[in-house]
Amino acid sequence: MEIRVKRLGLAAYIKINGGTLLGHEKDRHGKGEFVFESERTARQWEIEYSNSCCNLHDFEVMSLRKLMR
Repeated sequence: MEIRVKRLGLAAYIKINGGTLLGHEKDRHGKGEFVFESERTARQWEIEYSNSCCNLHDFEVMSLRKLMR
């Protein structure tokens, strides 16, 4: 099935873990979204990602980035 995600960290996680990146498109509001082919739903990926060390890493990177301002 085709799924669409807007979060960069989640898109990277899906790509690393077997999702096939089909492309990047603009949604109807002009914001970008990644398009994947996957056997899992976007919701299933979101839950798996939220429980992963990758999500924690992304959170820490963004926290450190705020300190650089």
